Amino acid sequence: MGRVSLGLACLAFVAACGGGGGGGSVNVNTDYDPLATPKMSAYKTWSWLRPPVGATPRADSSVQGLVEQAIEARLTSLGYQRADTNPEFRVGWHAALDGPLDVTTANSYYGYAWGKWFPGGGVAYSRGFRSDFEPGSLVVDVTDNKAAELIWRGTGREVFGGKKASGNRVADAVAKMFQQFPPSGKK
Repeated sequence: MGRVSLGLACLAFVAACGGGGGGGSVNVNTDYDPLATPKMSAYKTWSWLRPPVGATPRADSSVQGLVEQAIEARLTSLGYQRADTNPEFRVGWHAALDGPLDVTTANSYYGYAWGKWFPGGGVAYSRGFRSDFEPGSLVVDVTDNKAAELIWRGTGREVFGGKKASGNRVADAVAKMFQQFPPSGKK
């Protein structure tokens, strides 16, 4: 009886920790500008946020293919069309691979403002709010192309293991982030 109970306890512990093969489930959160939901609901076209010419190379470029493939596949499945000329919204992302990610720096990399809805947000305060994401995190931002302002952010924890990335974990995180995109109304 004792061996059976110990065996079941060990099995339950391994299952709770994600089975030992690829870790547990990816934990995601999203946040958005509630005043921008009508605008987001009308979007049909998107493009990538790209860094300015001459910007320092990305520290997370080793996972760029996996992340961008997952995001593009998800947006396509939701009916959005990629349009490199005059898209309605742009998508950018950052991965915390070697250490914490300071999202103040992340926003400065692409050059958009936080948006008035975000803590410390607004054009005048776009660099005033600091928030670090732990190693292994993926941050996906959606900006309104005309306003050049953050209107939606998805974050996933435990997506990456150091510089290693699993395409399945990345795709899972992105799918969960975009489950309710565009958001359906006020928070």
